[in-house]
Amino acid sequence: MRALNSVIVLIVALFIASIAFNSLAEVNVKEMVSARLQASKQQLAQQHRQLSDVVAALMQEFKEINVKVTYKDKTIDCYEFAKKLSEGTLEINDTRIIEAIADRCYTEYFKYREYSRWGLNLPIYIRVFYYVYKTLTLDFGEAKLKYPQFGTSDVKTMVLTAMARTALLFTTAYMINVALSIFIGLQMARRVGSVLDRGVSVVAMISASLPMFWVGMLMIYLFAYVFKLFPSVAYEKIPDEIAGNVFEQLKWWLWHLAVPIMTIVLVGFGGGAYSTRNLVISIMQEDFVTTARAKGVPERKVVYGHVLRAASPPIVTSISLGFIGTFFGAIISEVVFQWPGMGRLYYTALEQADIPVLMANTFMFVFLFVIVRFILEIIYGFLDPRIRASR
Repeated sequence: MRALNSVIVLIVALFIASIAFNSLAEVNVKEMVSARLQASKQQLAQQHRQLSDVVAALMQEFKEINVKVTYKDKTIDCYEFAKKLSEGTLEINDTRIIEAIADRCYTEYFKYREYSRWGLNLPIYIRVFYYVYKTLTLDFGEAKLKYPQFGTSDVKTMVLTAMARTALLFTTAYMINVALSIFIGLQMARRVGSVLDRGVSVVAMISASLPMFWVGMLMIYLFAYVFKLFPSVAYEKIPDEIAGNVFEQLKWWLWHLAVPIMTIVLVGFGGGAYSTRNLVISIMQEDFVTTARAKGVPERKVVYGHVLRAASPPIVTSISLGFIGTFFGAIISEVVFQWPGMGRLYYTALEQADIPVLMANTFMFVFLFVIVRFILEIIYGFLDPRIRASR
């Protein structure tokens, strides 16, 4: 039943995303086509070509697409109009009227050609179902734009590459962050009111209020330009001389990722530690903890064997959901660190209404979220005996 619910959530989310992205694409594409149309007409004018001559040359195209326009409450078949122009049998003698009709026919032809290229000639419901079906079958197709930092136009390859890069940076930093948060949070809970507790609480309030990208710029300035210990750019091409040496490549990436990882940990560990501290303190007030202490159970065993296990479901939930977010990066932070990951890819695709890339990104996020949420339902039973007993 849980698996069925997960599949339903996945499909519904994809439908919503498809409707939103198609609407966005329709607006952006229409604006882009309008600009291209004006540029095309200006180019023809600079070449001293009359639109009537262009329409006459497009006679066969008008026959295939069956374009009709209205001029002074009269419906005109552009194919018949173009045919008479090419044959010289047009009954209209006024050049201005001919050019006005030709302008409307060329406009409709240009829009039809561009809309067909972007799929906007199909009804919205067909486009929605089409993109959902392709996404569910992992057929993301080709990107409509070029992304030089990925070296390919295959959307599936691009998204997987971007996710791997983002995971290399953000997931690594997040795992360090989680380890520090849990350890420091437990120590704070055991020593409420101590120097450690008060100090980390202050750090947590300060770090949580600082934007990561701003701290990142300060860290880059400090370590790359003042102390000159690390590079200012996180992502660079690996030199050919170390391309085949795994150990040298590891040192290369550690050197480049040091500043971003330190920034992410510095900004995030305080808030995580403070949250763990408050959760553990609330559980320490439970009756089973008091009973364990009354029985003479060592404090270390009480904390790590009883309290931490009881606190594990919400902690694991928070960690798991945060873990999903690490695969999709942060737009501004990736720009600051010059790291071509999921954040920058998603922002560029959204800005340019690149629907295949947007659908692929959305699918990967929703898919990971649903999978992790389903796994959490199973893990809860092992972590907390109360949940298993109630079921």
